[in-house]
Amino acid sequence: RRWATGAQWNPTQEQLALSIGVGNPSFHSTRLFLLDASSGKSTQISFPGRWILDMLWAPDSVQLLIRSKLDTDTREFFLVNTQSGNLLQIEELPDLKSDGLPGRNISWSPDGSKLVLCIENQLYLAQVSENH
Repeated sequence: RRWATGAQWNPTQEQLALSIGVGNPSFHSTRLFLLDASSGKSTQISFPGRWILDMLWAPDSVQLLIRSKLDTDTREFFLVNTQSGNLLQIEELPDLKSDGLPGRNISWSPDGSKLVLCIENQLYLAQVSENH
């Protein structure tokens, strides 16, 4: 079985990032797909996580931040270059222990070079490389 678990348009609205649940609903994993709006063609992007919890496009419409649950206790941030498929783990951002991430708590800088995350009155800043 497959079903959509999340969707995010990139800023230019040329691509839609989709997290798709695969397997039995009580025990499943998610896969990341990019859907080209003009052609309707979808491409699967591999990443090391088991579940996609959140997605947030960078202002450049190329980089996509993924918050992934690797197992029952580990959550990590990954940056996906949607043109090359390259992945970069963002280690400067802390492991959040909850599965939900309110969109107001994380933000890209306007030039897409930094990410900021606010958790319990603390700010975390991550410098992002566009060439990963």
